[in-house]
Amino acid sequence: VKTILTIHDLNFILAPQTMPFTNLCAHRLFFRKDLMRADSIVCNSEGTASRLTHFFGIDASAIVRPWVNDFFKTVDQKKIYSILQKHNIRPPYILTVAFLEPRKNHPALIKAFLSLKKSGNLLDYRLVLIGGGGWKNKSLLKTIKGQQDIISLGYLEDTDIRSLYAGADIFILPSLYEGFGMPVLEARACGS
Repeated sequence: VKTILTIHDLNFILAPQTMPFTNLCAHRLFFRKDLMRADSIVCNSEGTASRLTHFFGIDASAIVRPWVNDFFKTVDQKKIYSILQKHNIRPPYILTVAFLEPRKNHPALIKAFLSLKKSGNLLDYRLVLIGGGGWKNKSLLKTIKGQQDIISLGYLEDTDIRSLYAGADIFILPSLYEGFGMPVLEARACGS
């Protein structure tokens, strides 16, 4: 059977401290073997492909960049207002969309946000976090809990995310490392 291996990132090499232990071990044990067995290797970005060559001496057979579904587009103000009310969000706001896990670098974003507010900048702004689950996030959840201007919405349906992208004054993806970074494309498609 011919196999095509798709590589989204090399997180286990570039940011291993952000991974759950078992996931990291699995990558370290099997990744190179999977590379050797694959008939073709596809990467989702030139960055991932060049890192593959750098770290493993193997070239990708192809680079296939992700695309954004046509669903992600600008929406009318009434729809944005409706979704903002549904989630009790008052503009202006800064938005980030990512699992609550170490690689996404939420602590740095929150620290910067709170520092800017304290210094008199962004006084009227809220920070809206969309993203559920995750790991190694107990400290992050504790930090968020008492903050009046930080709204953590967890997992949301795309219909709500689309409107929140469109209504955001600022979109930020503060990740330590991404193979591609789909939320940036989604946010841009929605006009953020």
